[in-house]
Amino acid sequence: MATNLIKLIGIGFSSWWKNLSIIFPFLFNMIASMIIFIIGFLLAFPILKISFSDLASITEENSSQFTQQIVTTLSNSSTLALLVIVIAVLMLILALISAYFTSGAIGMANDYLKLNKALSLKDMHENGKKFMLRYFFFQLIFFIILTILSVLLFSIMNLISPVDPSSSGLVGFSEILLLVVFSLVMIALLSFVVLTPYVFVIDDSNLWQAFGNAFKIAGKNYLPLFILTLLFSLSFLLQMIPIAGPIISYYVITPTSQFSYLLFYKERK
Repeated sequence: MATNLIKLIGIGFSSWWKNLSIIFPFLFNMIASMIIFIIGFLLAFPILKISFSDLASITEENSSQFTQQIVTTLSNSSTLALLVIVIAVLMLILALISAYFTSGAIGMANDYLKLNKALSLKDMHENGKKFMLRYFFFQLIFFIILTILSVLLFSIMNLISPVDPSSSGLVGFSEILLLVVFSLVMIALLSFVVLTPYVFVIDDSNLWQAFGNAFKIAGKNYLPLFILTLLFSLSFLLQMIPIAGPIISYYVITPTSQFSYLLFYKERK
């Protein structure tokens, strides 16, 4: 099994290397997300009644006064409501952008594995346009599942090892162990749905059928799928490496994982 998974990841990596254009959806997604964040930052200024000169004039002595000014502004219910609406709209736009580019990338990878053809931005657009809404709702459902599991597992962790407000803030061995267990349980549970977007791209099925087929495949091939998901999840550790870490994680590991998950489903469906 280990050999098969290593081979699967190896094929995923070689497929990425032969199709470096798969990087473009992730690059465009990052650029578009940065633009949205900048727009949100600029929109927040007039809502919070602050300016660039206000930010430039912040010092250690007047920082508390500046914070109090923002708190006072947010105490106005209409201002708070407007800020919440702006944040919600921008998050919706970000989710749609992510859905377009990510589903486009998965579709590109699937086209290569199915047709063995050179990939282009046209392939990204066609697949992104076709699967965007399905991926958007998958993201939404995935987020809800993740939130529910996080609340449940953190509650259980707190019952096992309650947080002591008077503690020095240092993380002990028991807390680290619980966090590791929490992460493994989370990955173990999410492994049942991780194949969903690859299923609806390959089969062109609706979202609910994709969830069902992903769950079915996970049930029959749970251990290798869990190990594969665990290995790709560990790539977040690369984020700790300055500059190179995030680049490798986002532009190498993530595309490689898409090829690998597609192959995993194709071989076992």
